[in-house]
Amino acid sequence: MLNKVRKNNRGITLVEVILALAILGIVMSLAYGFFSFGNKTFALGNRKYDIQQEVDIASFTITNTFKDVKGISLTDKPGYTLVDIRSRFSEIENIEYTINENKGTYSLKYIVVREGRNVESEIILNNVKLADTGSGSNFIWILENETEDNRPSFIIGSASGMLKAGEDMTISYNITTSNIPDYDTLNVALVGSPAGLTIITTSPTVIGNNAVVKVKSTNAAAGFYTFTVNYPGADEKTGIITVLDTINE
Repeated sequence: MLNKVRKNNRGITLVEVILALAILGIVMSLAYGFFSFGNKTFALGNRKYDIQQEVDIASFTITNTFKDVKGISLTDKPGYTLVDIRSRFSEIENIEYTINENKGTYSLKYIVVREGRNVESEIILNNVKLADTGSGSNFIWILENETEDNRPSFIIGSASGMLKAGEDMTISYNITTSNIPDYDTLNVALVGSPAGLTIITTSPTVIGNNAVVKVKSTNAAAGFYTFTVNYPGADEKTGIITVLDTINE
């Protein structure tokens, strides 16, 4: 006898549909959780990198600014120039300075603070002859190391902003001069030939003891770069150009 095969024409039940949707919902929820966690971890990593980068740059700037000065003070004095490193970095919260003296040699200890990340270091001030020991925050005054009071001199001030890698930007540096006649010009040049960086004002004019150097970045790579400023009879000075790294989100 031939066995008859019965075909099962029964469709999917409502219970099965609900069960399938529930399982799909659990899978999608887990997938979204992993994706969201990955995004948050990546964003947190980028933020930590950005914080550490700015703190390191501020530390580098402090060392370069103060290492060769003649005098240093935590209060304003005649002939001294105010330096506010913190103002050059939009997210640096605080910079603590301590001037110490040991057997006639002065040192400057500093702590840079941003979002709980600190960089602490100390500079030996070999050229400093005039200093007041003590501690203070953010503001510090310096006396440039000139051998003759009537010599022409100048100080490279803060940059107007921060350059970013891969972006077209222009920033300026204010140069404060002394004993340089109005309408005389300074000589400015990049050190090396860094790709993507240009000094727009290679011969800035002095007006009222001030001159402005403009620097343009066209897709420059991240890093530290330098430019020199010269004037006959004055010591050559070096400015720091910082191009921040950027990470695409």
